[in-house]
Amino acid sequence: MNMRILIALVFAVAVISVGAYFFSQERQALQSEAYTGGPLLPDLQAQVNNVDAVRLQSQEGGVINLVRQGGIWVVKDHYNYRANPDRVSILLKQVATLEKIEPKTAKPQNHARLNLDDPAGENALGTRITLKANGEEVADVVIGLVSPPDHGGGTFVRLFSEDQTWLAKDEVKPRRRLLDLLDRSVVNVDGRRIRSVDIQRSAVKNDEKESITISKETPSQDKYNLSASIPAGFQPKADHELSSIARVPDFMVLEDVKPATDLKWDHPVETIFETFDGLRLTFRSAVQKDGKVWSAVAVATTNRSPKLDDYIVANKTADTEAGRIAGQMKTPEELAEEVKLLASRLNGWAYRLTDYKAKRLTATSEEVIEKPEAAERSGTVPRQ
Repeated sequence: MNMRILIALVFAVAVISVGAYFFSQERQALQSEAYTGGPLLPDLQAQVNNVDAVRLQSQEGGVINLVRQGGIWVVKDHYNYRANPDRVSILLKQVATLEKIEPKTAKPQNHARLNLDDPAGENALGTRITLKANGEEVADVVIGLVSPPDHGGGTFVRLFSEDQTWLAKDEVKPRRRLLDLLDRSVVNVDGRRIRSVDIQRSAVKNDEKESITISKETPSQDKYNLSASIPAGFQPKADHELSSIARVPDFMVLEDVKPATDLKWDHPVETIFETFDGLRLTFRSAVQKDGKVWSAVAVATTNRSPKLDDYIVANKTADTEAGRIAGQMKTPEELAEEVKLLASRLNGWAYRLTDYKAKRLTATSEEVIEKPEAAERSGTVPRQ
């Protein structure tokens, strides 16, 4: 190789290297200027408390509309029943605080790879969230794939009206099913408060009434008593079976809800729970055309157990089971507030409960008695 060719090659390499350096610097400068991290929706945080309508669209849950009425969020598409307030708050906060990390594809044909194509389209996997405040749209965003932690984490998002996609901070997984957005709590009465449960139904084969009563005389009584028709050779089931019936109102959640007037109440089972401190819950239950038991709930007060206040005073500060039981009892003033709140939430509605709760709520005599040998096989000790 002669000297002139060598000098030319060295010069060419130098030019390319210098050009590459300056191109790299210019590219970095442009990126830092154009793609500086920041909120995806910079004006939303100041308005988020004014949001009064949320629309979610996904293939999993369809279209679900949440609206705020009188300070309470309700599911417009499901009889205006109460929405889960905590989940609505979390959703609004997550959308309002979406923060860009870096830009991704701006090609619409690549949106589906990040689950950022239009959720109205067939096989789309993302979630479109539209927020309004006083009738004006303040956000319209598609939430897509969550990036795995070993890839840096974050969530892929885009504004619905734009092709540009972004990797945003944090993991955002919107609740998309109707059941996940409803306020599922029906009642939550601690089982230690339950004094008695009375189940009444018309017998299937005749017009006679079948009645089952499970009760305690005092809050500290270890086991429930059973009052029911017990044929010769049978005995009450073990206490854990009876107490599972008495504790039905403890953390009761819905599987679905409808206005009570939308259902038929043929041959209902009436189940009445009374607490030591004076709460009465009356459940009217009937099998509906979907084959499931639905229940409407009425709330009232009843007589407070004699000497309950003496029991509370004697035990409420003790670190014992009696102390923990006493701590669950309501004062008359607290009870009045509880009744008012429950009535405002329950009146006019009917609930499809979990199968576990529904079965115990409508228990039959056959389900609370057993032959002694059955108890022996199961390892339970027959009650004397």
